Amino acid sequence: MAGDGRSLLDMEACERSRNRVRMNNRTGIRLLEQNWHSRLVAVLGMVIALSMSLALARAAAPPGSEPLNGEQLYRRYCAQCHSKSRALRVPQLDVLRRMQPQGVLDALEVGTMRFQGIQRTVEERRAIAEFITGKKLAQEQEGKETIVGRCTDGSVKFDPASGPQWNGWGAGSANAHFQSAEEAGLTPDQVQKLKVKWAFGFPSNTLLSQPTVVGGRIFIGTLRGGVYSIDAVKGCLYWSIKTAAGVRTAMTVGMLPGSKPPRYVLYFGDISANVSAVDAKTGEQV
Repeated sequence: MAGDGRSLLDMEACERSRNRVRMNNRTGIRLLEQNWHSRLVAVLGMVIALSMSLALARAAAPPGSEPLNGEQLYRRYCAQCHSKSRALRVPQLDVLRRMQPQGVLDALEVGTMRFQGIQRTVEERRAIAEFITGKKLAQEQEGKETIVGRCTDGSVKFDPASGPQWNGWGAGSANAHFQSAEEAGLTPDQVQKLKVKWAFGFPSNTLLSQPTVVGGRIFIGTLRGGVYSIDAVKGCLYWSIKTAAGVRTAMTVGMLPGSKPPRYVLYFGDISANVSAVDAKTGEQV
């Protein structure tokens, strides 16, 4: 009996000990949760305070009050790849110095470096471009190229079926990049006898789009987001528009489904993954 009593007492003591351990564990878990929440709130508070400080600092500094140091900006944001990397596809600083400042700025704003450039302000991007090239950016007059050289007869009918054409990237859904002499209106023997009939100027280092030729017009885009409709015979400009991002793709002309009379639309994409559709005759957004 005595042995049984001791066994019961031992079992009760063991159970009380387990309960204390459970209570201690629950208390420890609650303390850990409280500490975790406290630390999270503290970190969020620090992030918000830092963001507000940066915003206030930028707002307090009037534009142009102190010239930005392009070299410091380059060392901080660009040098890791363009001065310290050995990657073959990354141009080093000595190569970039051969470019024009507008070309570097275009790369940061609408070109291959736009995702890095979007993290910098307009003034910072300009300072970086000027440091890299060692040249000052010229004041550019937006739309200046559209003022002169316009086609005087805007009532000319746009007929996609008239004349030779190269519609889209590969001149067909198979992307064969091939045309017969009948389709092109030109034989191989005539190529070497061709002479320049007209020229159309684009901003330097901005032309990567392949021309589309349809209905006696040439449609082409630039890395600065310009899209142009040019007369294939005279070289005059029918219309030009400005898109949100650079255009480097070939364009495609097609009839707008359900349109009566038929309305033809110019389709194209830009480097920000937007797809646009404009009236091929007027350039108006569809």
